[in-house]
Amino acid sequence: MAYESAVYLRVTAVWGETIVNLKEEFPEELESLKQESKLRKSCRLWPLNPYINDDGILRVMKLLVRGQHIRHLNAGVDQILSCLRQRYWIVNGRSIIKQVIRECVAFRKENAKPFLAKMSDLLRKRVVKVFPYENTGLDLVGPLYAREGNSVKKVYICLFTAITSSPRAIHLELVFNLTTQRALDRFFARQGQLRIIHPTYSTLTLKRVEWKYITPRAPWCEGYGERLVRSVKTALRKILGRTPLDEKELATVLCGIEAHVNARPLTFVGYDISYLRALTPPHFLIGRGCTL
Repeated sequence: MAYESAVYLRVTAVWGETIVNLKEEFPEELESLKQESKLRKSCRLWPLNPYINDDGILRVMKLLVRGQHIRHLNAGVDQILSCLRQRYWIVNGRSIIKQVIRECVAFRKENAKPFLAKMSDLLRKRVVKVFPYENTGLDLVGPLYAREGNSVKKVYICLFTAITSSPRAIHLELVFNLTTQRALDRFFARQGQLRIIHPTYSTLTLKRVEWKYITPRAPWCEGYGERLVRSVKTALRKILGRTPLDEKELATVLCGIEAHVNARPLTFVGYDISYLRALTPPHFLIGRGCTL
């Protein structure tokens, strides 16, 4: 019992000393608050939003919050609120803490989010009505390693993609060097003559085909193709790993990857029964989806 009384007296003495210190440190501010219930902007405590409660004590909410914020290394809302509630109960404490944190330059620098630019409209070449593969993006993927007898050799994947909003399908051809002439011949034989090619890089010139090059070393200029390159590479890593295949096996694998990438849904797949079938690139190419 004696110990509890001693603790109680000690805490009471501390609070009394705090009140006396406030009166000695801010006499003008206290008188101004008592008379006008508000401070002038020239006062030192005006930015801290102080007020006098029923006990005549000067309350400085932001000062307490800012002190805890600095003491705990620019901590967040929950940690500051947890520490403050060990001694104080601040009305609307969470909103006051958020306001103090917004004013903290160090916290804002550390937790700043990157700027997100507004997405621009699609280019005209992406939305015009054309036949599939009439406007085509071209990119090379690789190198990959194909088994040839007791040795391995480098091979590449030539990726064609229809750049219009529909069908966004891909066509994969296996090539054995960085010249794509034979791959183009096979592509023309299967998909028909195209009109415009948007290559990442190329040195070919073809008759009756318009070539539109992107900025050198800037593959993000043709992001629609790079995203599909990522899908193809991901599928290759999952299927092959580090296992080298021969040319025929690799060509067969590429046909399967092409079918799987083209089977991706182009529209939202929801929970309602009306979303039973999603629109895929084969619906534009052959009039129906592919069953894998």
